Amino acid sequence: MDSRGLQAFGVGPVSPEALKVLHADWRQAARVDQIGAGKRGLMSADGPAGRSRAERAEEALSALSSGVLPGPVRESLGSYGRLLVLPYGDLGAVPFSALPLGAQGQRLVDVTAVMVLPGVQLARGAGGPWLNRRGERQCPQSTAKLAPALVVGDPRMSGRPDLPPLPGARREAKAVARIFGVSPVLGAAATRRMVQSRAPKSRVLHLAAHGVALPDTPLDSYLALADGPWRAGEIMQSCLEPVQVVVLSACQTGLGRTVDGGVIGLARAFYLAGVDDVVMTLWSVDDAATETLMTRFAALVQAGTGADEALRQAMQATRKTYPDPALWASFSVFGSSMLKDNEVP
Repeated sequence: MDSRGLQAFGVGPVSPEALKVLHADWRQAARVDQIGAGKRGLMSADGPAGRSRAERAEEALSALSSGVLPGPVRESLGSYGRLLVLPYGDLGAVPFSALPLGAQGQRLVDVTAVMVLPGVQLARGAGGPWLNRRGERQCPQSTAKLAPALVVGDPRMSGRPDLPPLPGARREAKAVARIFGVSPVLGAAATRRMVQSRAPKSRVLHLAAHGVALPDTPLDSYLALADGPWRAGEIMQSCLEPVQVVVLSACQTGLGRTVDGGVIGLARAFYLAGVDDVVMTLWSVDDAATETLMTRFAALVQAGTGADEALRQAMQATRKTYPDPALWASFSVFGSSMLKDNEVP
C-alpha cells in the first residue's frame, strides 16, 4: 500500500507459521541468540557453529527474504523512500534491512529505510494520528527547555555477576554524549531514579546497557540499571511524551511475547509512554559493532536526519567494517513518527 492506494501483486500467501519457521531457521543459522562475551544481554545458547555458518546463515536469510518480500514486491521497492511494516506475529522482528534482494549482494538497507509500525489496534481511526498512550492517563505539561539528550552507558547492576561490564557501551555513551554536547551518565550513577527524573526533560534518550526480554512475562522485561531493573510495565506508565527518540542500545529490546498485533516488550512500552520512535534490537547485539553503529547513528540524528533514515545510513557505514548481518542488522525503528499529521511517506 502506498500513497496511490492499494497495489495488487500476484503472489502466493505466506502463513504466520511458515514465516515463524523461516525466521527461526535464520536465527539458528546466524547464531544471533548465542550467549557469549561482548553481548548486551542474556539469551539461551544454541549448538556449536559449523564450518559453513556464514553460508548457511545467508541461505536461510535469502529464504526469509523470499517469504517476506516476494518477487513483484521486491522489484517495486526501489521507487520508495521508506518501507513501513505493519507487524503481524513475528513479522516485526524480521531483520528487514539485511534481507537480500538478489542483485549482486544488494540488501534492503541499500534501497530504503524501514520503520515497524504499531499494531492496528493502536490506530485512532481513519486519517490518524496513531495513539502513543492510553487517553485516560494525564501527564503534567512542562514548559522547561529540553536537554539535547540523556545518555546512559554501562550501568553496573549490583548483585548480578551474570551481567558483566560492557566497555563498548561505556565508550559508546561517551562518544554519543560528545555528539549531543552533554555529559554521559555512567556506571553506578545510572540509577532508575536519575533516569526517570531526567528522561522526560530530554529530546533523545540513549541507553547503552544490558537488556533482558522475558517472553512469558513480557511486562517484566527490563533494562539493567545500577540499582535494579527498569521494567517494561513501569516504563509504559511513564510520561515520556517530550522524548522524540529513545535508543535502546541493549539486547532483546525488540523481543518479548509475540501476539497477533506484534510483540509486547520493552520497545512497545516506550511507545506507549509517549515516544514516537524507539530504536530497538532484534537479538543479542555485539558490543564492539554496536558502538560503531550507534555513534554514527547519533551523529546523523543530531544533524537532523529522521531515525529510520539515520539507522539505514549508520548500518551501511558499519557494514563496511562488520559485513556479517548478525553484527550490523540487529537494530530496527519501532514507531509512527512518519504517520503524524497525515504525512505521506
